[in-house]
Amino acid sequence: MYGQILVFYFAVISGVPDLDVVAHIESNNNPRAVSRCGALGLCQVMPSTWKEHAKKGERWSNPRHNRQVAKRYFLWIKATLKKWGDSKWNDPSHLLACYNGGIGRFRKCGFKINRMPRETRNYVAKYHHAAKKP
Repeated sequence: MYGQILVFYFAVISGVPDLDVVAHIESNNNPRAVSRCGALGLCQVMPSTWKEHAKKGERWSNPRHNRQVAKRYFLWIKATLKKWGDSKWNDPSHLLACYNGGIGRFRKCGFKINRMPRETRNYVAKYHHAAKKP
């Protein structure tokens, strides 16, 4: 219980979910991972997202750069959810649902995680389960 509270607190303070947990779930901490759908690196950032949020000189295979881009993307998701009127725009579960299932789809689902595809619901649950481990 306290682990989940600490993870939620970290997300609120830093603005993003714990990127160590995200990297573990996304790539099993492999900085050179490439998914079958083309997601890149440690945090499995999609190429279009990389192009939009990476700074000049950042490389997807560099773990520090990959985390920085993922963090910027999470902050963008957070700001966009707030702008769109999601009352839980700061909730790590909402950020993770957008990160995994797409922010547009999350909006179409009325900002309800239970309306997202099973894969996304499982992803959010997997994050919270992994975040609880010491």
